[in-house]
Amino acid sequence: MTAPDTPSRSTTRDKDKTDGPRLSPAAEAARQERLAAEAEALRANLRRRKAQARARAEMPSVSPEGEKPSGPDNRPENH
Repeated sequence: MTAPDTPSRSTTRDKDKTDGPRLSPAAEAARQERLAAEAEALRANLRRRKAQARARAEMPSVSPEGEKPSGPDNRPENH
């Protein structure tokens, strides 16, 4: 004698593969707009940071006569 076929819980879960709530078309469009705006802001920030890095690389690294460059290796001894 075999056990009766009972639907397993996995079949219900397999039908609906989405992890989050379902969004209405308007909400999905707004979400896509937010994602696109965020992506553009991240690209703009990256462009700005690259421009700053290029500007720093082009600056001469000459310090005034007699002064040591500041930094963690050149701190005063009584820190």
